[in-house]
Amino acid sequence: MFDIIFSTNKKELLMKELSKKSERYIYLDILKIIAAFSIVFYHTGRVDVGDFVNGIYFPTFTRVLFNLNVISIPVFFMVNGALIMKKEYSTEKIYMKAAKVALLLFVWSFTDFPSWFFKTLIVIYLLYPFLLKIYKNKKARAILEAIVFLFPFAYNFAIVILMRFSPDLSISLLGKTIALDSVPIRTGAFTMYSLLYVFIGATLSKKKMNPIYAFLLFVAGIALVTWDGTVLSNYSAEVFDSVNGSFPTIGALIAATGLFMLIKSIKTDNEKAVKCCSYLGSRVLYTYLFHLIIIKRFVYIYILTSQENNAFIVIAVSLLVYIAAMIAGIILEKIPYVNYLVKI
Repeated sequence: MFDIIFSTNKKELLMKELSKKSERYIYLDILKIIAAFSIVFYHTGRVDVGDFVNGIYFPTFTRVLFNLNVISIPVFFMVNGALIMKKEYSTEKIYMKAAKVALLLFVWSFTDFPSWFFKTLIVIYLLYPFLLKIYKNKKARAILEAIVFLFPFAYNFAIVILMRFSPDLSISLLGKTIALDSVPIRTGAFTMYSLLYVFIGATLSKKKMNPIYAFLLFVAGIALVTWDGTVLSNYSAEVFDSVNGSFPTIGALIAATGLFMLIKSIKTDNEKAVKCCSYLGSRVLYTYLFHLIIIKRFVYIYILTSQENNAFIVIAVSLLVYIAAMIAGIILEKIPYVNYLVKI
């Protein structure tokens, strides 16, 4: 009888521990998987995002669907923030991570992967001791977040508002006339926007939100990104890239926040699901490193034509690319010495 009680209590404790662990970590793995696939989907491209009809641009449903990819890079930065700000790393350890990323950047540069993200990540790691002090100081953190929010996020939003409602605006300043069409329509401020995503990711990792509110936030963000891109397209008379060009925007910030909190609300006691997400989440770097090789060497030649494709076909192709890149990385991690060059 006591054995039965002990066995039952032990099982309950294990289930609670698994649930606690999955609540804390599985959502970060899922977010990394989603963000990695989103990057593959964006780079696969070749979808109908709309065209100009009588001089006016109208986004298609595919454009809206494609705009979902705007969460990719913001979510990666948010996940990094949740990981490195929740646990205090030694300066030596974090600088070793920066050195490892720099090594991967150098070794795999020939693959033509989007290296700018790695470069930004290196800077964040090098600034980590300083950023951690700021994050722990609420006043200093609020000041830095306000500065980054104002530039570039608020700046980019203000430009779109002016282009929509005052396209002919010009301002006289110090004897010079500055027209709206003479200022940058978009700025990332040297990817400084990444700092806000890092801090927000760290903060949100300690918060909870009703999944319904999180979903509505995500939808609102995508709607704002779509509107934003439509305004810019009509202003410049050419289709604006509402994904890569919209990472430092309020719409992307809202969408990424909504998705982060929505996925964070996921809870499971399924050990296999936790292990699967952990396995794939810890290997998303493989898709980042190898997906462009696969797309440029094989997909465009054998699968996609120069014509725009149905979005769902591109999603299916992107899934195949994602799997192929993951398999390539898993094979390389089995090879001695080489395995050191595919992991951070």
